[in-house]
Amino acid sequence: MNKLVIASAILMLGIAGAYFVVRNATMAPQTAVVTPEQNTNIDSAHPFVEQPSAAPSSLGQTPTNLTEDFTQNLTQQIAAANPNGPDTSSGQPQIAVPDANAISQQLLTEEAQKFDPSILNPVIKDSDLRVSNDNSKAALSTYIAQFEKIVTDAAQNIPASAVTGSPTLDQVSLFIPAYKNAIGAFYALSVPSSALDIQKTELTLLTKKFNILSAIANYNDDPITTAFVAPELQKVDQEFADFNTQFSNFVKASA
Repeated sequence: MNKLVIASAILMLGIAGAYFVVRNATMAPQTAVVTPEQNTNIDSAHPFVEQPSAAPSSLGQTPTNLTEDFTQNLTQQIAAANPNGPDTSSGQPQIAVPDANAISQQLLTEEAQKFDPSILNPVIKDSDLRVSNDNSKAALSTYIAQFEKIVTDAAQNIPASAVTGSPTLDQVSLFIPAYKNAIGAFYALSVPSSALDIQKTELTLLTKKFNILSAIANYNDDPITTAFVAPELQKVDQEFADFNTQFSNFVKASA
């Protein structure tokens, strides 16, 4: 595969804060690159260990809407400060309102304690993956070539207008389909059993990034959750960077 094309794909997705890996070890594919639907690893001599009918429909749990929770708690605080309803002694209905700064800080602290970043982490089950017993050099070469194709295709599906400079909150949603498509493609990809850890790590990170971006894209409906989720973006990007070394070592060992 053209290295310039792959490098451009990585650069494009890197601007979004994603990590998409390219081989940095020489390994010429010994078989033609094929799509998951045309996977040539499927044969009677190398049957799949597991053959799920489809990729999981759920990409993970949706974080609780902390903004709604904040608003509900604030309403309860105001109601508690006015047990008899509005004061009408002055001729005009008035309500007692707690100190805005103090109550806001208190409630935001409570919401922060409720936010559990682990909800963003998917569980990738072996039974949901297409695992092959074929661990030959040719099968591994084909797998790595297909891996790169998924990455390149995902990059090309991101609008160029979204990667010129730093994406705005409104542009975050433009990246989400690329992640979703890449996740689906990796679930459909036949993976040699010796590459199973690589496959699961890539899917874990892609799905986690998808969940983070989805939560950020929902900032209009839930700005408080967005504020708590945003710092997780840098963390998952570091995890992608760390995975680079693992994948590079795998490629070299498979050459």
